[in-house]
Amino acid sequence: MRVLVRSAPLLLLASPFATGAAAPFAAAQEASRPDPLDPVSSIRADEYMAHIRWLSDDAREGRLTGTPGERAATAYVAERFERWGLRPGGTPVGTKGGWFQEFPVPARAGLGEGNRLSIEGARGRGLDLGHPRELTAGKDFVPLSFSPKREVTGRLVFAGYGARDEESGWDDYAGLDVKGAIVVLLRAGPKARPPGVKRPPGVMAMVGRNPEVRGQVRNAFREGAAGVLLVESPRVEGDRLPPLAGRAEPGEIPCAVVRRAVLAPVLEAAGLDLAAWQDASDGKKSPASHPDLHAEATLATEVRRVEVIGRNVVGILEGSDPAKRREFVVIGAHADHVGRNEAGGAADGNDEIHNGADDNGSGTAGLLEIAEAFATCAVRPARSVAFLSFTGEELGLLGSYHWVRNPLIPLADTVAMVNLDMIGRSREGKCSVEGNVTAEAFPDLVRGRNAGIGLTLSFPKSVRPDSDHWPFIEKGIPTIMFFTGLHPDYHKATDDWDKINGEDAARVARLAFLCAADLASRPERLAYVKPKGGMFAPQAPRGGVRLGIFSDQDFEGPGIRVTQLVPGGPAEKAGLKPGDVVVKLAGRELKEIADLHEALGKLKSGDTSEVEVRRGAETLALKIEFAAAAGAAPAPADEQPRPRLGFMPDYGFDGPGVKATEVTPDMPGSRAGLQAGDIVLKLGNLEVKGLEDLMMALGAQKPGSTVEVVVRRGEKTETLKVTFDGTPPKDK
Repeated sequence: MRVLVRSAPLLLLASPFATGAAAPFAAAQEASRPDPLDPVSSIRADEYMAHIRWLSDDAREGRLTGTPGERAATAYVAERFERWGLRPGGTPVGTKGGWFQEFPVPARAGLGEGNRLSIEGARGRGLDLGHPRELTAGKDFVPLSFSPKREVTGRLVFAGYGARDEESGWDDYAGLDVKGAIVVLLRAGPKARPPGVKRPPGVMAMVGRNPEVRGQVRNAFREGAAGVLLVESPRVEGDRLPPLAGRAEPGEIPCAVVRRAVLAPVLEAAGLDLAAWQDASDGKKSPASHPDLHAEATLATEVRRVEVIGRNVVGILEGSDPAKRREFVVIGAHADHVGRNEAGGAADGNDEIHNGADDNGSGTAGLLEIAEAFATCAVRPARSVAFLSFTGEELGLLGSYHWVRNPLIPLADTVAMVNLDMIGRSREGKCSVEGNVTAEAFPDLVRGRNAGIGLTLSFPKSVRPDSDHWPFIEKGIPTIMFFTGLHPDYHKATDDWDKINGEDAARVARLAFLCAADLASRPERLAYVKPKGGMFAPQAPRGGVRLGIFSDQDFEGPGIRVTQLVPGGPAEKAGLKPGDVVVKLAGRELKEIADLHEALGKLKSGDTSEVEVRRGAETLALKIEFAAAAGAAPAPADEQPRPRLGFMPDYGFDGPGVKATEVTPDMPGSRAGLQAGDIVLKLGNLEVKGLEDLMMALGAQKPGSTVEVVVRRGEKTETLKVTFDGTPPKDK
């Protein structure tokens, strides 16, 4: 049975392509095909979910750029474009008018032919291998992407985590001579440690796609080691090898990850129990002793450069107006994901395929449904529409940057861009409209088209370089992105199709279609507005004074609505109250947060100024004194460290409060007793209703200060005393 959203037959001027027309909706009816004059009827949840299931199937292997899975996904998109009668708009090498725009991707690491590992010796404890044990690359061991092409032979020496830190006194190399040896190290990733156990000092923190490993290898190299063999902690479920991930960038010494089962005979012969060694070492000020392994190994590594070609998919719908069809509205979504944990994913037990159902199978499915809606409608918009399925987004917006630097449609003729990224996990119909500040008309346009759809929309004022809309914004093109939020499955193998909210995702796609139809048919193109602030985001004044307020991020002004006051801050002392709307400061009218920051930037400590606030029906003029920053928020992060609790928030938690999923060891929160599952409700005197409140509350703290944090733990409420570091580590 096919249930479609249909309306009564529409007059031509009532179509979604007519300027200012309301979205046509009526009761759902059964039909064999969508109404050609009501194209939103073709955007259906069942078809949407069919696309999602195909794109995020294990057979696609995570759609990493340049892999067979990504090639299959881009071919799938191109086949649908062709089926619906779009014109191919790409120019791949060797052809004309094809569907793809191809481009080279930075070389990835691949397994060369010269990888070899053999182990011999291990005499003792009644176990004698007696002869070299030849191991198989890709099955028993895998080289790391930064291994040079080299062969080394040396005795095996166990060096724990391979960490050395003079300040704390931890030294895995104390009393060890590893010159010319092949060092066996325990991988020190997060899952190697139980909750609350401090990460051994001297080991590189989580950085990008190389969790702590590079630091371990560098330490071994500095100690004179000839090579490194890494073995996973027994606390990590399973005994699989990680993928050969990252770029081919030869380093100092050969290094490889070896399965625990491979090294088990050697370790047992030496009397080494990895789990027992970790238990004896973790939480201590120095590691347990390192036994002699009485074995020798030969390690040869060869990492080849895999030249990868990425390809965007380009489909064109010709506009109906001879004067406007040379102008384009671009609708985009990236089809790639992180593969088998190769491009920034997180290990998840034994499931290594990151299917990326929401990121960004959801946006790609939306792009396909929107393309079908445009292509099957009997009424075409005045301007042309370009449908772009990008690749390489997860590797650094490679596809969208390639497009704006090598456009197959002149950027000057691109009137707007609509991006869809992670639209599949809406809760209660919530959807964020990112980039809306790049044209004054965007908020009203989107609200108007949402009238018949009923999503709960938010319009953030900040713009982040986190998806394919960003390169278009940099080029001065009005751009919006539909986004339903992060969640605990983000970049994990658990981002699967069965967690997608197909009904609400289809509603987001319908809204995006109607907005794009409006942009493609309105008489005048939108004027671009460059977002304000560094990195195109509202920023606090550098080194200036602080007002001492927490603002309502969803308030659309004019003015700045106060949600909370920093205790003892200038605003509280002047008599401001939560709910007040600040409309003028130092004679400057405040329409948005950027205006406030500019006004504050011209004031200094000791100044007295007048602040005008709207309180209900009243307008009040209050005197505000900017003393020596007492109680005010500290300087920005680039001037002094920003206090942090140290936990990963649950982005899918709806509040009130902020729920912790993973608590970082040896951070203020963990030292105070914060646990995974706790819900932070209050920090100091400030209530925490959501993540924005928490970030602002932390911004009001000073390094070295102690504050009470109220959390809900199960059915109970706990109060923790948190002392913030004077020099917390940088964000990971």
